[in-house]
Amino acid sequence: MKQLDRHTIEDIGIPSPVLMERAALATVSEIRKAGYDTTHAVVVCAKGNNGGDGVCIARLLKEEHFDPVVYMLQDPEEGSECARQVRIANRLGVRIVNGSVEACADFLKNTPCTILIDAIFGIGFHGEPDPSCHALIHCINALKVPVVSVDIPTGVDASSGKVPGPAVKSDLCVTFGSYKIGQFLYPGCEYCKKLIMHPIGIFPGEAEEGDVFAVEKDDLKEIKRSAYSNKGTFGKVLLIAGSKSTGGAAVLSATSALRSGAGMVMVYTHEKNRDLLLNSIPEVMVRTYDSDPGELSGCLQWADVIAIGPGLASEMAYELLKTVILTCELPLVLDADALNLLSEHAELMDALGEQDRTVIITPHLGEFSRLVKRDVSDIRNDLIANCKGYAREYGLICVLKDARTVISDGEKIYLNVSGNSGMATAGSGDVLTGLIASLLGQGIEPLKAAAYGCCIHGLSGDLAAKEKGMSGMIASDMIPHFSDFVI
Repeated sequence: MKQLDRHTIEDIGIPSPVLMERAALATVSEIRKAGYDTTHAVVVCAKGNNGGDGVCIARLLKEEHFDPVVYMLQDPEEGSECARQVRIANRLGVRIVNGSVEACADFLKNTPCTILIDAIFGIGFHGEPDPSCHALIHCINALKVPVVSVDIPTGVDASSGKVPGPAVKSDLCVTFGSYKIGQFLYPGCEYCKKLIMHPIGIFPGEAEEGDVFAVEKDDLKEIKRSAYSNKGTFGKVLLIAGSKSTGGAAVLSATSALRSGAGMVMVYTHEKNRDLLLNSIPEVMVRTYDSDPGELSGCLQWADVIAIGPGLASEMAYELLKTVILTCELPLVLDADALNLLSEHAELMDALGEQDRTVIITPHLGEFSRLVKRDVSDIRNDLIANCKGYAREYGLICVLKDARTVISDGEKIYLNVSGNSGMATAGSGDVLTGLIASLLGQGIEPLKAAAYGCCIHGLSGDLAAKEKGMSGMIASDMIPHFSDFVI
């Protein structure tokens, strides 16, 4: 973000004071829209540009005939934009109090305050706030008034979402130029109760390696169906799923694939699941095995796309996966038990890495931990780098599932910001597998099929949660809502 600021100021020629003025105007506008009382606004500022934004906000409130007070925790450096804003505010009669971090907490306890504006640490903050700031942050969080953070809540790492110490819990965070990763990844996102972005004239420039793109509802408009078509136009999806006791996984994946637009779906499963599938989904084709996977080769020849893994915990699972990997080159979606087998059989993983085929894996953190032989805590420490690195190493697309799912092909990175904790329920991953396989079969570019699938999955989960409640929803509740997002 700092590079974009520099590009806008130095290369485009828009002065820094203009950007600061726009940032302050945007913040005041959002405060007005929220209906917050600014009769006694207190703005807490440090010496950087974030503090300069805060002083500018106070000046705008003064121009509206309110009586804000600015508490400066540090003296701004001579010649800085923050120092310039302080001089202007002084000339206009804005009350500015200079004091220590320790004294600020007492000041807040004894000063009338209807809204607090957090302009302490901005997007350049990394690590844990100095211990001297801890009491102040706790004091801010204890105030029974709205808290508005400028760009990022103090204490949240804008680039990672890490919160190693105390952080300000903002009711409203107004950010500028573009969203920051830390505003979406946990735990940082929990400190932004409401998040609004204003461009303020910062030019985006060219996308660079490492840039992260959020998947949004409008992106899904790219999924279109041709009027001149037939069932073969929209893909033949083969799902290899379900063992003797887990036929429900096959039902969920197959229903998901059909409801998201697949032209034809065939399920290859244990023979005990035949009646369950045909009674649940009469539109699906069923091929079965018991002790001999004899029909599998014919199913592979029929298909355009293969998804394997949901509920596949059986004695035949290894042979089925081995056959799929070594005997055909169709696009492949791997989930659940297929991933566990890959973690146990390095030769299959190596074979995938050597093939020139589309491979999408959809591990949750536990499955990914087994694949990379590292602790979940280590992976969670940097989801984006871990996902991207693994995808690049094996030449595949990795959908690393967590409360915020990361999708990468080793170069480009997508972040899915839809969804809710109600989706943490049995079968949710099976639904996603069928959905991604369906989009892949419909001809959507593989990385986008993975990213759009996650977005549809999450948005549908959000609608299901409104309908059933997060505690009461189940995986199948998401599927009826696919029609809200795909034609």
